[in-house]
Amino acid sequence: NGARNGIKIQLKLITNSGVPFPPDTKVTTMSSSNINTTNQHGQKLVYRRHFIEFMSMFDGVNYPIAHDFPAEAIHRITPDDVVTFLNVKAYGVAVPRRHDKPTLARSHKLQFYKTALSSFMLDGRRWDVDLKIGNPTKSKAVNDVIKRIKEFENNGNEGGNTRGNGGLKIGQMPTTGSVKTAA
Repeated sequence: NGARNGIKIQLKLITNSGVPFPPDTKVTTMSSSNINTTNQHGQKLVYRRHFIEFMSMFDGVNYPIAHDFPAEAIHRITPDDVVTFLNVKAYGVAVPRRHDKPTLARSHKLQFYKTALSSFMLDGRRWDVDLKIGNPTKSKAVNDVIKRIKEFENNGNEGGNTRGNGGLKIGQMPTTGSVKTAA
């Protein structure tokens, strides 16, 4: 709610799918074409949407946008989980074959997904392969997926759909078994 020139303004923020944003949502900037929103932790809600999609695919549960995941669930995420997610977003399959082409997303979109997932990781350090700790989005395996698609694009190939979202439905990606939470 706000008042401007004696007129009360009330905004009800809803997602593209018609679901209301969580009550702790704050509008940080607004223009005629875009509304940037953050939650109480300062996380961009557009990032949250992709993190919820990531967790929903692995758990096979359609989590609401406001769902909070326990730290244990986030700590169980591995680079392999993130690689699988990015592969599905770009190629439509968890493990692309050598001749598969990334037709669903370009490298910059995968970098965006990586940034979105990273914003929810509890450890900011690079992934330690031996200790299996750190931020899994900061692993060589994750960076290699994006690098491979960049090389594909730089070799004169168009790459993924520039306007598509590479959107997936719950259960479309196989569960790797490493990301599980209590429902």
